[in-house]
Amino acid sequence: MAEEKSVEPKPRAKPKLADALHCTGCSACVFVCPHHAIQMATDEMMGTFPYIHDELCRRCGLCQRVCPLSHPGNAAMPLHYLAAWNQDSDVRKTSSSGGIFSLLAEQVIQRGGVVVGCTLEGTPLQAKHICITDTAEIERLRGSKYTQSDMTDIYKNVQRYAKRGRLLLLSGTPCQIAALRRVLGARENVITLDFICHGVPPAQLFTTYQKHLKAKIGPLVSASFRDKSISWRKFSMSARGKAGQVYVASRKEDPYLRAFLADYSLRSGCYRCALREGRSGADITLSDYWGYRRKGEEDREEKLGVSAVAINTEAGARLWESVSRQCATAPLTRAQFITGNESYYTSPTEPDARKKFFRYVRKYTLPTAFYAARHSLLAAFLHWLVDTIKATIVYHRS
Repeated sequence: MAEEKSVEPKPRAKPKLADALHCTGCSACVFVCPHHAIQMATDEMMGTFPYIHDELCRRCGLCQRVCPLSHPGNAAMPLHYLAAWNQDSDVRKTSSSGGIFSLLAEQVIQRGGVVVGCTLEGTPLQAKHICITDTAEIERLRGSKYTQSDMTDIYKNVQRYAKRGRLLLLSGTPCQIAALRRVLGARENVITLDFICHGVPPAQLFTTYQKHLKAKIGPLVSASFRDKSISWRKFSMSARGKAGQVYVASRKEDPYLRAFLADYSLRSGCYRCALREGRSGADITLSDYWGYRRKGEEDREEKLGVSAVAINTEAGARLWESVSRQCATAPLTRAQFITGNESYYTSPTEPDARKKFFRYVRKYTLPTAFYAARHSLLAAFLHWLVDTIKATIVYHRS
């Protein structure tokens, strides 16, 4: 009788994660890996992305299961769209648009829940996701942060709260919300909120920018990417130094905002985003309602900001109902909701000058890199010369 040969088990394939060109930098894969086989590598143009150590990987596939790009959802079919703003003018002044996030966060905390969002902290300032349980801390999460947020610690904390049955409101970019939902799974005590995302620059670029501002006002203790001192539409970049000095420059003057709005500074994956049009699965989507009073003189509401709100699910509708009496609202059509918000359904086009911009950032200051990429090194030098002469005149007059 012939001897039977033992059959070797087929080796499992190495997990396929998003490559550096497409990765969102959410770091969910790092969190779920039980063998500590994944770490985030860094590239100045692509941001952070995962690197798998073959010798540690056991091919369990957990990382691939939570990668938001491995499982993009379907486009959302919102229940309804609204224009809205918070009746509290002080809250709206420090919010990016209509102050709606603050109302939702306050409602969740008042029910004994936990709110997750992005803040700026540390020296130099860094965007980071944190959990809060006190309404006094909501102001830390207000306002857009045009830089990649560190999600390293948030998954562990959110998972702990979710397992204990605490009500959770998770806020972030569509890719961050998709990652959080993949890690947590379907849970009735979790409500998710994303916003229409243009894209985010790598965290390293914001650190480079702070070196530029440090020469003007010293180390930064706070920054606002959407300062409304002039108005909501004509927003500015503002920052405060450790000794109290203040920097303010309009979106047409500040080099960081100019690079951001010109699409020079975004992560590589943002030009190829697969999670637009509500594919994150968020219960509520927020944005600016740029269609508000597009004709005629600017009024009080336009100066303070108006939000566009998409209620995507029944869970989102229930939370919205609990705060709706604290805002002014008006129904919108889908066409009105996406007016000026093309990023809801399409990614920005990667400019040819982007590679030049990042190449120049390595060698020169951020303003020089922007002008050199947009025009030429000569134009950048002339711009620097004019600024230097102006600063010298102001110094001598003072």
